Amino acid sequence: MPTGFLRKQNRQDLNNFPEVVEESDLITYFLLTPADLEQVDYGQTDAHRLGFALLLCSLRYLGFFVAEIHSAPTPVVAYLGEQLDCNPAVLLEYGSRPQTRREHQQYLLDYLGFRWMTDPDEQTLLTWLSDRALENDRPSTLLQQASERLYKQRIVRPGITRLERLVIQARQQAHQMTYERIAVDLDDELRAKLDTLLQPAPVRGHTPLIWLRRAARSDSAQHILETLSKLAFVQQWDIDEWQLSTLPPARIQHLVQIARRASNQALQRKSAQQRYPILMAFLADARTYLTDEALDLFDQRLAQTERKAKRDLITYQVQLSATLQQNSWYWGRIAGVVLDDTVPDAAVRDHIFELVSREQLVGLLLTLDQQQSLGKIDFFNNRYSYLRRFFPALLRALTFHAYQPPDALLEAIDILRQINEDEGPLPQLLTGVPTDFVPSDWRSRVINRDGTVNRRWYDLCVMWSLQHALRSGRIWVEHSRRYTHLDTYLMPQAIWEQQRDVFFELVPIQADSHVQLDLLQTQLEEAYRQLDAQLPEDQALRIEANRIVLTPFDAEAEESPLSDQIQALMPHLQLAELLHEVDTWLDFSAHFEHAGGSSSRIERFNHHLYAVLLAQARNIDFQQMVDVVDLSYRQLLWYNNWYIRAETLEPATTEMVNYQYQQPLSHYWGDGRFSSSDGQRFPVAVRTQNATPLPRYFGFGRGLTFLTWTSNQYSQYGTLVTPPTHGEAAYTLDKILDNDTELVIQEHTTDTAGYTDLIFALFDLVGIQFAPRLADIGDTRLYRINRKLAYEQIDTLNIRTLNLDLIHQNWSDMLRLAASLKFRWITPSIIIRKLQAFRRQHVLTQALQEYGRLVKTIFILRYFLSESYRRRIASQLNKGEKLHALRGYIHSANRGQLRKRYPGDHLNQANCLNLIINAIIVWNTVYMQAAVQHLRENGQEISDEELSHLSPVRYEHINVHGKYSFDISAPLNELGLRFLLFD
Repeated sequence: MPTGFLRKQNRQDLNNFPEVVEESDLITYFLLTPADLEQVDYGQTDAHRLGFALLLCSLRYLGFFVAEIHSAPTPVVAYLGEQLDCNPAVLLEYGSRPQTRREHQQYLLDYLGFRWMTDPDEQTLLTWLSDRALENDRPSTLLQQASERLYKQRIVRPGITRLERLVIQARQQAHQMTYERIAVDLDDELRAKLDTLLQPAPVRGHTPLIWLRRAARSDSAQHILETLSKLAFVQQWDIDEWQLSTLPPARIQHLVQIARRASNQALQRKSAQQRYPILMAFLADARTYLTDEALDLFDQRLAQTERKAKRDLITYQVQLSATLQQNSWYWGRIAGVVLDDTVPDAAVRDHIFELVSREQLVGLLLTLDQQQSLGKIDFFNNRYSYLRRFFPALLRALTFHAYQPPDALLEAIDILRQINEDEGPLPQLLTGVPTDFVPSDWRSRVINRDGTVNRRWYDLCVMWSLQHALRSGRIWVEHSRRYTHLDTYLMPQAIWEQQRDVFFELVPIQADSHVQLDLLQTQLEEAYRQLDAQLPEDQALRIEANRIVLTPFDAEAEESPLSDQIQALMPHLQLAELLHEVDTWLDFSAHFEHAGGSSSRIERFNHHLYAVLLAQARNIDFQQMVDVVDLSYRQLLWYNNWYIRAETLEPATTEMVNYQYQQPLSHYWGDGRFSSSDGQRFPVAVRTQNATPLPRYFGFGRGLTFLTWTSNQYSQYGTLVTPPTHGEAAYTLDKILDNDTELVIQEHTTDTAGYTDLIFALFDLVGIQFAPRLADIGDTRLYRINRKLAYEQIDTLNIRTLNLDLIHQNWSDMLRLAASLKFRWITPSIIIRKLQAFRRQHVLTQALQEYGRLVKTIFILRYFLSESYRRRIASQLNKGEKLHALRGYIHSANRGQLRKRYPGDHLNQANCLNLIINAIIVWNTVYMQAAVQHLRENGQEISDEELSHLSPVRYEHINVHGKYSFDISAPLNELGLRFLLFD
């Protein structure tokens, strides 16, 4: 049984005051009210009064009495001393008599309404934590949730070791509950069938588990059919009869990750109580995963077909243009004969055929006819045979449903499925089939003049229409995660009712829509009033042509003399040396555990770790890495396969982010509550499933986007890999809600690409301020609630009125969606992309957009009102841009082109790059602190303002290329050449 998950230093920190108390917290929690001052008089001496006040405020601020009261930050003690008119130094005299402190603590419990935690309280908390662990069993998250719950219940938080033990027990109970709930369905027959997943199949040469785990490499017909074959295998199991729905999706995913990473041997070594539930969870997830993969591949293949059809059309049009130019000469000569009065009418035809033969003339007319009729759709037909290789199998394997039945497209799908299953040749013409779904530009090809339907074109039209219907949600698919019915994304209503109180404990939002909207209306009207009063006097703002024009502020200087001084003091080193040194500080390598649960480690474990991390981050393949490290290719590949994955890389990165948060210098750059996200695009040199073309960045090639989330302390706490054609806005919440670091993100910014009205709404509903930098912000639509309010300056603006009834009517579903995101019931990007894709928007989308417009308008008004706020947002986005430059410097090998084929490998590479970037930031911060200390010791005065303008994004002193050796003492043959390599 593990004894704890916190380090000794972490425990000490969590039992005492934080090193830095923000000014806003200082005023909120350490300002003594008149009632407080009456209680402080309970102490007699200044030392007792000050100590008593510090205990009072610490309980109100932290929810517990600190272990070392003398560890309070100097500004806190000084602030209280100023209010009590006593010397802060007298605090050293407090606590010499333990009985005094105990008496003061008991007195304060009664005054503030707190109480000590009892054994029944501990058992209740353990039960509550076990339920939370089923949703998310990250220890740090559970520790934070337990602390918040105790504070709201006015129970003094016990010592961190006791709370840590409760978290460990809760996680163990959650694991046990997981296996017990799934094992209900196990019998001897199912156990024997599950065992076959771990036995090699004679035909394939490997186990069904390995076969099912392999992702498709491309959207070719062959890989689509292979995916459908896997899906057919999984569909043979009675998955719907298993009791998996009693567990939160996050808990199922925990078991799935074990199955996807562990080897056959590791799974066989697990106890039956664990092994079978793991395999059952994997099969259930595989059905969903393979369904989505098949649909994704179908979507990508159709998109690729459309792109090729466009290129074919352009090629055809170019050729046609050349042909027409050539043939225009013939038409000119023909016209010359017709217009020549000297040529008798009876001889015109003969003269024309002397210049142009009948066959040439027929060709000219045919060319003109083709010019009028051919379009992009006609070139779909060229690839019909290829698409038919997999489309019937797709219709056979999947069960489609209409969001609003009846639906003509769904009827057409059923008809084609029946035609494909019938024996005999396919019919050329169809009659009596639904055609309402056929777009106008397809109708002339699909429907003949006699009313019959061309089956070939009908087939193509159904494929094309199905692709768009799946994207919009008009058609949904059974057992899919990304293409399912919209309501299934939300937390079930019964569970939502159980979790309502917990949600409102975690999120500062009102359960009653009228109360919430009244609060926002007050903020909106006050912001309008302030802007109306400020406009005449603010030189940065003016109204022109019924829009607000915002004058950009002058940019601040990037570098300073202090920055140059510090850079001159920074030691020069290899990137590998930097990584090793950071590991000696943090021991982040301890997070890299064998995927199969093996406790054994290979010789020179850390050398392999550093080599693999650097190879992935630098974009070097392992064959190339062998040339610069004294390790074998097989060792590197083995280590990568067993130790490098999101479950190890993310905790290691979290360790670095937390370490950066603890550095004094990092708090000059930010408090860790403000962050930004942005995408960085990389070209891909191989065929891979999720890479897509984007000519603006990749020319004729393809690429991927690495999204990163950056705190205002320059740490990067999250990363994702997405196709570059996907809007970044949909992913903005993903890593904020999946954040397991000590950073408590309360505000987030992006550039314009990361913003939509719907994103504004969801951020507000989960309790986070969204503050994007909007391009052409003066053109952004503003909204109001009360049209009767008049303003002197801004009444000339075109301000629309919000429909609050839409929000009131859908408030419950909006809250249920927010809870689904907060409790990680669904990944935000999945539901956001679905909500945004509806052709005719879902009423929930409309309500969210209306709410988002209200929140957005309040933000924009505040943005106009404060230049410091605008600078703060721009400064945070600039931090991300600086980190992009550093990431490009690190990820520069092989021209920066990604060469891995599978999406999982791309995510690993992004996580490795993120880890290396954080290591550089941590190392630079630590050495910059040492440099500042050195300069101060040598008499240089350095202000806080100068420190706040420093940046740890610097890499001139880091050698990422390695060292060259000019030792040419290699053994030579009789010809004076190196020996050739032979097998």
